[in-house]
Amino acid sequence: MQKLLLTLVTLGLIVTLVCSHSNRTEAASTAMFRPILINVNGKFIQTGTTPEEVDHRVLIPIRSLSTLGLTYVWDGTTQTVTISNASQNKVKVTLNSTIAYKDDKPITLDVPAQMKQERVYLPIRFVTEAFDSNVQFETIRKIVFVASKSFSGSTELASKDLQKARQAAISLPIQASFKLLHVKETDFMVESYMFLAGKADEYIYEDGYTSTIVHIQNGKAIAIGQFTNKGGTGSFDQVAGDLKDTLSPAFQHFVIENPIVYFNVNYNTTALDAGYSSDDDKTFRISSEFSGAYENIIIALPDGK
Repeated sequence: MQKLLLTLVTLGLIVTLVCSHSNRTEAASTAMFRPILINVNGKFIQTGTTPEEVDHRVLIPIRSLSTLGLTYVWDGTTQTVTISNASQNKVKVTLNSTIAYKDDKPITLDVPAQMKQERVYLPIRFVTEAFDSNVQFETIRKIVFVASKSFSGSTELASKDLQKARQAAISLPIQASFKLLHVKETDFMVESYMFLAGKADEYIYEDGYTSTIVHIQNGKAIAIGQFTNKGGTGSFDQVAGDLKDTLSPAFQHFVIENPIVYFNVNYNTTALDAGYSSDDDKTFRISSEFSGAYENIIIALPDGK
């Protein structure tokens, strides 16, 4: 019974940490859409304009191509963009056409280039793969991961600097071998990462609705399980993966048996909170403003936490 009570208290702690500076009513009225992020060779990039999803394909504005190491020339007369890499390989794409050309050889596109809000958008998978990069779209956090063939992974995963190691951990695409819980597209306002104190190889990611337990194994981020706890009732509403209830080992190991540190950002206010509870039950908290690249949600904490 005592163990169960401890579980209920801890689950309530997670909800409290995640809802810091926010509440469900405010999130519903804000009705924000979850933005699509881009990560290139282990680093999050800022595109200036948010990528968009059309027919399950992610499109980026041509102005963002420089962040992928590409250059372009736009011909307004023919409505054609010519894209080049450092080796001067060229790809030509015409607005609203499903036929593109790589070094003068035709290629069929799933989604054509299109004009949106006076900006030209291109399918990122086509552009990056045309220049021999690998592309993966992670649906949990809606992140497009682009990796060049020469990229072998981040060396910072093994860094003794916890901030760098944790930033490298969240810069890996989360992979799952089970059917994921439905990810809410709207009413997105807050997200959190919770790590074991002093470690960077396990975390819980929370988007205000769904929590995902992640282990870093052999340079990969593996989802162990997911759960939802919308009402803060002390039990899970939905579960997936290795989780069955609050007594499941994956949950017990992470939360009950180990102290945690948290990093929480509210996109409505751009407030960033981080902190932990010490062994003597005293709490430590840092509050600042979230800005810059996505990995900046992970900040340095004192005392090796």
